[in-house]
Amino acid sequence: MRLSTRSTLQPLLFGAVLSLFSVAISHADDQIVLKDGRIQTTKIMGTTGTSVLVQVGAGTAGIPLASIATVSMTPPADFTTGLQAYAKKDYPTTVSTLTTIIGKYKGLPAPWVQQAMTTIGDAYLAMNNFSAAQVAYTALKQAYPGRADLLVNVGLARIDFAKKDYHAAKEKLQPIADAALKQKDVPKEYAPAYSQTFCLLGQIEEAAGNDSAALENYLRTVTLYYKDDLALNTAQSRADALKAKNVVVP
Repeated sequence: MRLSTRSTLQPLLFGAVLSLFSVAISHADDQIVLKDGRIQTTKIMGTTGTSVLVQVGAGTAGIPLASIATVSMTPPADFTTGLQAYAKKDYPTTVSTLTTIIGKYKGLPAPWVQQAMTTIGDAYLAMNNFSAAQVAYTALKQAYPGRADLLVNVGLARIDFAKKDYHAAKEKLQPIADAALKQKDVPKEYAPAYSQTFCLLGQIEEAAGNDSAALENYLRTVTLYYKDDLALNTAQSRADALKAKNVVVP
């Protein structure tokens, strides 16, 4: 069978790219795990929408996102700056700082990128800009189809909660909570969504006057599902406040 020049060269070029960056930048910190099991140590420069750009000498080369299973990369300093701004309720700074990061790394299969996109939605929500929050959460779903559905549902539940539609919020969260409680080992990629889910369920129950149920959900975040720092801090603070009122778990 005669192969076309395009079909012959494409895998060769891809293999050449991998060889180049693995040799040229073996000192780099970032790690890409490919779906075929190969692991490449490199320096990630950003994404293009369909590829991850990696440093090769003085230039860059693209690795198709479709070929990548996971990425290990230390978040840029602005990621921490954005989260700190959110914690300080400086929501405009949160949005501007994290939006810059997303413009460079959107689609990268690293948990911190999804967290940054979620936090942008949360910041808009805190400013009562419900439409912008929904756009942010929808952008997350589009950037990670099938991989960020839990975080998106939590985000949409936040909008319901802000609108005081507690029933709608709980309907979105309860299936996530039920699935979490059935699992002995929490998948790493689900951990932030589970943490946020139980924290938000606690807030819903507390808003409805069900303090014991609220405390139970807060403590689940604190003791079992604590892989999201913002949810953990919120849950710990509210749990302490309820305990101070002598509230107990049912």
